[in-house]
Amino acid sequence: MKTMLKKFIMFFVVFGLSFGVQKLGLMDQGKAFFIIQIIVLIATIMLVIAKDFKSNERSAGKSIAAIIIFAVIIGLNVLFTFIGSELFKVDFYTVYQIMTFGQCFVNNNDDKK
Repeated sequence: MKTMLKKFIMFFVVFGLSFGVQKLGLMDQGKAFFIIQIIVLIATIMLVIAKDFKSNERSAGKSIAAIIIFAVIIGLNVLFTFIGSELFKVDFYTVYQIMTFGQCFVNNNDDKK
């Protein structure tokens, strides 16, 4: 339950920031959401990797594997978003926001500890 709550909070923080960027007139809300979301995900991975390197120098292999898995997940997410936008003739950024919101409902096994 905590993981799902964190996902919702992160979604709405990024969602709110994207409206702020749109209000400033820098770019459309959907594109801002996509860019902010990618930046936040990359920053999160970098923090996790930095923590791993600090705690144990032998965990470099795990961190590189995490980067590869992360890149594959992001790539698949963008691919399925593109397929959905083409299939339903909807804007790519709109579909990305819908899919990101839907991923908030996915339950991880982290809560069973």
